[in-house]
Amino acid sequence: MSTWYQTSKHMLADDSFYNWDDFLMSLVNEFNGHSNEALVQDVAIRALERKHEMPNGFILDHILGELGLFPYVDKSNSTSKDKFRRSLFTTPQDESKTFHIRQAEVFHRIMNSENVILSAPTSFGKSLIIEALVASNEFNNIVIVVPTIALIDELKKKLFKYKDKYKIVTQVSQEPSDRNIFILTQERVLEYSRIESVDFL
Repeated sequence: MSTWYQTSKHMLADDSFYNWDDFLMSLVNEFNGHSNEALVQDVAIRALERKHEMPNGFILDHILGELGLFPYVDKSNSTSKDKFRRSLFTTPQDESKTFHIRQAEVFHRIMNSENVILSAPTSFGKSLIIEALVASNEFNNIVIVVPTIALIDELKKKLFKYKDKYKIVTQVSQEPSDRNIFILTQERVLEYSRIESVDFL
């Protein structure tokens, strides 16, 4: 583990530490060194707890933005660069929600008609991407395959707000409409014979 990382963690844990300009400069230098982005990211996130003590906290916002951690960036920053970032990383369903850089990459690639296979852990935020794709209103028939019936109910509640644009189909007995969100287990997908076309799976 790097000495810089251990020192930075110690500084942030010390309530009497106040030399924020030196800390931020070391953070910038470490980021610019491209030696270990994961350690820089860890320190930047830890530093958020004490950002209110930093006279030049906008530097921390800049580093967070460069790391792609846009949900953590102060939204009141109004520079043109940050406005541009917000336009790329704000979700279509809610202007107060932002993608992190990997979520944004997946969302924009799908919106550009690319085929994407995403394997990511629970904390990645796949549901946010799915809701953003629904909110984009670009697809007529969306099929979401989930592993359990409990997840069908959970997702149905989350997407219920789009009922004016889509019919939400969760049972094989339901008739589809012109625009549908099919939320089904794999068994129900195989059993359901009325899916004529799929725009997004």
